[in-house]
Amino acid sequence: MIKNLRLFSSSCRTQAVLGPKTSKKEVYRWESSKPDDNILPKLEIESKRRWLAYMRMEEFELPKLEKYRKEFKPPAKDEVVKVRTLDYLNQEPHPASVKSVVTVKVSDLPLADASSKHKLKLLAGPRWSGPESRIVDGKLVEDVDGEIKISSEQFPYRAQNMRWCSDKLQLLLKESNDKSYNFDDIPLDTRHVTRRIRKSRRGGHRLENLAGAQQGRRPTKFDMPESWIEEAKSALSKK
Repeated sequence: MIKNLRLFSSSCRTQAVLGPKTSKKEVYRWESSKPDDNILPKLEIESKRRWLAYMRMEEFELPKLEKYRKEFKPPAKDEVVKVRTLDYLNQEPHPASVKSVVTVKVSDLPLADASSKHKLKLLAGPRWSGPESRIVDGKLVEDVDGEIKISSEQFPYRAQNMRWCSDKLQLLLKESNDKSYNFDDIPLDTRHVTRRIRKSRRGGHRLENLAGAQQGRRPTKFDMPESWIEEAKSALSKK
């Protein structure tokens, strides 16, 4: 008995796993390259387990967020400045999470007159978005003044970048309302607006001779004269 154990232990690993060379029976290793026929059921079970984990989270964890729920209140008329920040939940801290973006419409700013508005657009430079158009309640609204967008990520904290953007906006307002000098004889530089329209390639780069091309939008049904619509309706009703 001891002799047999000694012979078994001294045999090579390949022979111990695969069997003796004289054996005609085919024996496979555990780490064989033979495809696993049960891989699809295993993947399906894993998918169901993941789905059940999310269902448990929805059942037991999401109700805990109700204490943080707040009723939506539309911004007041004097709250015209929008501040946008980014948060990455899977990476803390993220380098882009310190960035702050301040956006405000030119028409909502406390400017003295049209001369101050013109000066603000000149001083803002590429931070002025140019004329814009948007659809509000099913109607096309043209915003000739556009908006001012100031962003910063040069400081290590978000509050510092937000304060820097706020200070620059206050400085723009102060210089724009200064009546000691004006820029009425200087035209607006809209090269950055044209470059953005051509780069986006949303149709504005091909609509140079049509209304609304400077806004970088495609013609819609709102650009069609109402008389044409009435004529089309009357023609359809006669049929």
